Amino acid sequence: MLYVTNLSFSIKNKKLLKSINFNANQGEIKVFIGPNGAGKTTLLKVIANIYKKDKGEVRLAQKDIGLLKPKELSRIVSYMPQFSEVPDITVLEVLELGRYTYCGTKIKRQDRDIINNIIDNFSLYSILNLNISTLSGGQRQKVLLASCLIQEPKILILDEPISHLDPKNQLDVLRIVKKFTKERNIITLIVLHDIQHALHYGDKILMMKDAQIRYDINTKEIQKYHLNEVFEIQAKLFKEENHTFVYYQHSHLQTKKYPHKH
Repeated sequence: MLYVTNLSFSIKNKKLLKSINFNANQGEIKVFIGPNGAGKTTLLKVIANIYKKDKGEVRLAQKDIGLLKPKELSRIVSYMPQFSEVPDITVLEVLELGRYTYCGTKIKRQDRDIINNIIDNFSLYSILNLNISTLSGGQRQKVLLASCLIQEPKILILDEPISHLDPKNQLDVLRIVKKFTKERNIITLIVLHDIQHALHYGDKILMMKDAQIRYDINTKEIQKYHLNEVFEIQAKLFKEENHTFVYYQHSHLQTKKYPHKH
């Protein structure tokens, strides 16, 4: 289990995280949602030890992640930022980079087996020799996610991995994330802006506002007042076939003759 306890972080005396507390189980997808500036990306970076916390602890079982050396940390945590610089190398070379934390620059047979398994799961054979910079956004995100999973992490951290993808590629990426989280018993922490996707693919929702956690709940327990408070919007929830759907109240341009709001 991952334990995040009393985590705080600030830059130039500005508190970006205020006493964050939550736990995450193996095989669980924890989705972080909240308005812009709530602290979601900052929290992921502190957990991944990219930003150094002011105080608090991030522990996996009895291991304090903040005390690990980079090589040991890379065998536990795999982090995929929202915006990744794309290297001028082939898809296969990107995937091989995911094994360097274990084998250095010499790929061994067991590493090759792991890489080939991921290639098969992601159906990447047809693009292996292409330069990653030439790929579409959806293909690129799948390759970068594949490279993260090749690290065989215990904790997978994804910051808005679907923000610039079309609906089909959004679903493809989220299905892959769910499949590997469950099959490999990974702890997955993911930031999503689309609340509908958060409800359908997350096990738990962690709702943030003003650098704090407002709610940490099972996706099936979410109520409209949670969304209304955190996002300051009027929302309605509908249940169908054991799924929750969100509807946002909105207003059209109104005239005296044709007022309209729903």
